[in-house]
Amino acid sequence: MKFISKISFLYSSLLGFYSVLVTVGMNPFVVLEKSYSIFDLFALFTLTFLFSYLLFFLSKRITNAQRATIMFCLSFSLPLIISGGIVWLLNSPNKSNFLLFVSTYFVASILPTLTVLITIFFRRIGSLKESSISFIQPDEETTYFELTNAKGKSTFKVETKKILYFESNDNYVLTFYLDHEENVKKSMDRLSLKSVEAMLAKDTIRFSRVHKSFLINPSYVKGISGRSQAYKIEMQHTQTEIPVSRKFDVSVLESNNQ
Repeated sequence: MKFISKISFLYSSLLGFYSVLVTVGMNPFVVLEKSYSIFDLFALFTLTFLFSYLLFFLSKRITNAQRATIMFCLSFSLPLIISGGIVWLLNSPNKSNFLLFVSTYFVASILPTLTVLITIFFRRIGSLKESSISFIQPDEETTYFELTNAKGKSTFKVETKKILYFESNDNYVLTFYLDHEENVKKSMDRLSLKSVEAMLAKDTIRFSRVHKSFLINPSYVKGISGRSQAYKIEMQHTQTEIPVSRKFDVSVLESNNQ
């Protein structure tokens, strides 16, 4: 948590300084027929920092990988645009030339956002190498779900009883599990949900394929809501509602949940 806070502070500070450099270099105040002041630069830095820190913080609290990525990218663009709009509001008595003024920060936001997208793209390519799956069972009570890369090196390992559910997303699978402090964590790996399901069939915990994109641990089912053809499963430790396929017999989970 402290590490995440430091990263958030660093990114937000850099974006704040970037907003100041954009203002000094591109000077959007020309369209208002005035020059910027130290107060304007300070306001831009502060507002950009606060909005960026907030969005970055929220992105780390989202369990859905795609939504978290979107929020993370927005934390490098929206703060600049919003801060520019607020500074325009403080400096334009006749409330004119808004689009011209803010367009400077919109254009400037493209560079950091594009840099982040490219970084995420190459990191994902590097991390999503095809993984193999194996189980280690040192005793009769504990089993582990382990992923290894092409060289046989372990890339992810967790007790199967700590796994909440698996979510299939394009060509990779997200594993949601609990760490030693009962906090929800996730791991993203390139493999199919079908192969995960096949290997889990050997484990003592009977995971349920409730949907084409979800494989859940019935032990963590908190409740089931909705009607037939539109059931939703509420899982413990998370706010995510998991959809249920029409083909799945939800009564199996209901009996386990009683």
